[in-house]
Amino acid sequence: MREMDLQVQNSIDNIDEKVKKFFEGSAVKKFKPEVKQQQYEQLRKEYYKVLEEADEKVQLANQIYDLVERYLRKWEGVDLKWNWKQIMQE
Repeated sequence: MREMDLQVQNSIDNIDEKVKKFFEGSAVKKFKPEVKQQQYEQLRKEYYKVLEEADEKVQLANQIYDLVERYLRKWEGVDLKWNWKQIMQE
């Protein structure tokens, strides 16, 4: 989970830097309109890829939460003292 978080954050930082360079270049009209459009489309693709990665991270977190919740509910009704005594007798 932590690795996914770092990957998403690094990708966001990378895109932010590219966006900054894109607008700086556009402001001084360094690029032809075709080049600007290509760069813009590339930035959009990268952005949507990061969104997918972030969505995967959220889905994984939800699955982990559901798993932990199921086990907590399972153990709520268990008498731990009784189980400990039973384990010690075996």
